[in-house]
Amino acid sequence: MKSKISGLLVLFFIVGSVWAETQQTWSFEELESGSLPENCEATETDGKGQKALWEVQEDATSKLENKCLAITNNTNRGEMANILMIKNGVYKNIEFSTKIKTGTGGKNAGGGIIWRAADENHYYLAQWNATSTSLRLYVYIGGKSSLLESTSVEAASEPWQQIDVIHHDETIEILFNGESKISIEDKQLDFKGWVGLWAQGSAMPSFDDVNLYSDEDAE
Repeated sequence: MKSKISGLLVLFFIVGSVWAETQQTWSFEELESGSLPENCEATETDGKGQKALWEVQEDATSKLENKCLAITNNTNRGEMANILMIKNGVYKNIEFSTKIKTGTGGKNAGGGIIWRAADENHYYLAQWNATSTSLRLYVYIGGKSSLLESTSVEAASEPWQQIDVIHHDETIEILFNGESKISIEDKQLDFKGWVGLWAQGSAMPSFDDVNLYSDEDAE
């Protein structure tokens, strides 16, 4: 990924005769506690209760920077999915990553990232579950999830872990703390979509250093 610019949403457009490039970075340092980054929308898949509260907050476990984005209130349960959709352009081929800390959530502790999202019911998901020590790749179609691949992962002793996805055309690669864990081909969602952050049921994870790169112009 590219350099991290503290607290700002950064977009670079390099436009030539045949190509364009986009980079977006969130590190939340310049944002007020209790706020949300611009163009972010809280939503949910299969939700029947109150939407979870997402907001920037102070993080005591950070060694250098001290703000992150977290779910700070969540009364949901079960299999429903809490989503923070980042509606700042749609992309098909991306490199997308975040650092994540578990927070609370029992059997659902952990969270993930989504991409190629047409809406809250259609997207790809890379989910880390800290309780089951698993990393899983799902596709959601019509609000129903299908498991594409699953593997075991061992988290480092540090509170923050990192998830990366690289999706070009039909090829999907998922990395955990810099190590490639899943690599498959899938073309069920063959279109441009939003990216976002994800947590299941009662989980209350934190996210930081969110980075997106695409060789496409933002739309």
